Amino acid sequence: MVPRESFEKIKFLKVIFYSLFLIYISYLLYDLFRGDSGRYVWTIFAIALVFIPFAFEKYSGMYFPWEIKIIVVLSLLLHTMGEFHRWYYTLTHYDKISHIISSIGIAYLIFLFLIFIELYYGLKWKSNQAVFFIILITISFAIYWEWWELFSDHYYGSKFFWDMQDGIGDTIANSAGAVVAAWDANQYLKRRSEEDIAKDFIIQDENRRYKIRWGILPNENDNVTKEGEKRISHRGAKGGPTASLED
Repeated sequence: MVPRESFEKIKFLKVIFYSLFLIYISYLLYDLFRGDSGRYVWTIFAIALVFIPFAFEKYSGMYFPWEIKIIVVLSLLLHTMGEFHRWYYTLTHYDKISHIISSIGIAYLIFLFLIFIELYYGLKWKSNQAVFFIILITISFAIYWEWWELFSDHYYGSKFFWDMQDGIGDTIANSAGAVVAAWDANQYLKRRSEEDIAKDFIIQDENRRYKIRWGILPNENDNVTKEGEKRISHRGAKGGPTASLED
């Protein structure tokens, strides 16, 4: 996790995201061509999930990092490909890789939720508190998911939960993903102040207004100073060194 302005300069992140999205579309078109209603209904649902970060960003005015958008679409794509190509059943450890990527995505979404709470209500999360909640909620969700697979196999005849060893392995993989995301969140929070976090995530509209009432706002002093320096330089060139910040 790095500041927003750094990622806005890296165009290839958008290229990666839309490339993965086009692969998704290709699966949808193939399923439509074959008339496989079960798969293309899931693919349409997954594509809708991909657009949720964009909708959240538009209506909340809070920046949704591109690297997290990529992880979201990648985790859904891995699941679709695993079912479509039967890689869940033919490739060793494919299931574990999918669980790690998915848990990283879930952990980052939890982290963004904590950031939203901090900026909206003016709360201050300590880095160890954020790490605790990220790991706790992610692992809790992972355990619930394993329970749901077992429940589905028992009542609906599905074949999601293979055995207890596989379930424990999935939980370990999910925990590893949660730890990776929590470590990154911890590093980010340690080096960013509240105003820095607000600057990274809060977006102004074209009229430089905020879409919702935030409890913490970016520190605009740096921008004011830069504008003042420009005006001083401009006036100093014309009227000498006694120019002021006022027009």
